[in-house]
Amino acid sequence: MPVTSRSKRVWKKNGMCLETSLFSFTGRWKYRSRQGVPGCTAMIQFTRACHLPTGYFGKYLNKYNGSHIPAGWHEWSGLIKNSRYYNYTVMRNGHFIKYGDQYPRDYYPHVITNEGLQFLKKSRASTQPMMLVLSYPAPHGPEDSAPEHSHQFFNATDHNTLSYNYAPNPDKQWLLQFTGRMQDIEVKFTDILMTKRLQTLQTVDESVAKVVNALQDLGELDNTYIFYTSDHGYHLGQFGLVKGKSMPFEFDIKVPFLVRGPGIKPGVQLDNIALNIDLAPTFLDIAGVRPPAHMDGRSLLPILSSTWNNSEALSWRDSFLVESSGRHREEDALELREARRRNRAQGLSEPVIKGGLYTSKRERLEIICQSEEYRTPCSPGQKWECVQDMNR
Repeated sequence: MPVTSRSKRVWKKNGMCLETSLFSFTGRWKYRSRQGVPGCTAMIQFTRACHLPTGYFGKYLNKYNGSHIPAGWHEWSGLIKNSRYYNYTVMRNGHFIKYGDQYPRDYYPHVITNEGLQFLKKSRASTQPMMLVLSYPAPHGPEDSAPEHSHQFFNATDHNTLSYNYAPNPDKQWLLQFTGRMQDIEVKFTDILMTKRLQTLQTVDESVAKVVNALQDLGELDNTYIFYTSDHGYHLGQFGLVKGKSMPFEFDIKVPFLVRGPGIKPGVQLDNIALNIDLAPTFLDIAGVRPPAHMDGRSLLPILSSTWNNSEALSWRDSFLVESSGRHREEDALELREARRRNRAQGLSEPVIKGGLYTSKRERLEIICQSEEYRTPCSPGQKWECVQDMNR
């Protein structure tokens, strides 16, 4: 999309996929987003006020079991549980539909795009405005790319930022104090994971092109707002953190954000801080609905429009709150995790820390079963015998 406006400072205030999906449609801070409160999402406000068709297709919440369809959606096709590309189930308008492992028929990114295009064409036939959300699993694991992209990006180094493998960090937050430099095998792992993620994203790029082309063919491209963003960032070796998210650092909470639509300044990068909680009030603003007072986010439409001026910029936020489900300061646990990580890389199974033995249940059993008394057939007075189950 060459005619877009993009922000250089867009943040997801928690760095978690499930929570970001929720807050993007509630417009509220995490600590104020209570479950079971009716009428609090943007979609309910959107449909009540405008009576416009809405469609959601793709990944929803990690523990979504299909027992309900969220209020406000006329067309719903939500993935059951967490990200999958093959052999998955979706809740499609009240019906469970299972998919197999055949490409391209069952490849989930293709299914999402095809369902979205069908909704788009059906909605345009009624000449009503509509809202369409396509939520792709990529680049989430298991990172199954389309076969035609499986040969690409094997020399990708985009993840080698200034903080890549910069460890240890005893002067930094406690989260990083027990994280050492990555082993060679872990460095290779981050390279492979970066490659696989870029491969999966090629299908997303192709899907965006299909949606844009469909809007062009329908004569609606210039009348449509298109938002392109993600639910969270990720660390791949930054400060020695091999892989993961939910850390309160820039690489975990900063995401891409591109917008195209009527009145949007083309080819501009904005410095304003935008948050995921700003999406809901923005969608309502576009629909001509006044965002309710309980929303903590602000509409981004003013700063995206060509009428934005410097005097208005003075009233925009210059800081924000980062929230998460929590990390507990259990130093022994952190130290143990780091010791296990090093030992796995060296082919060891018994992490020793400060002279003490800290092990998981499986590791404790392995150590106990090495004792002579448990390696022999039962004898008088023997309570247990260790045997190996070849099926486990």
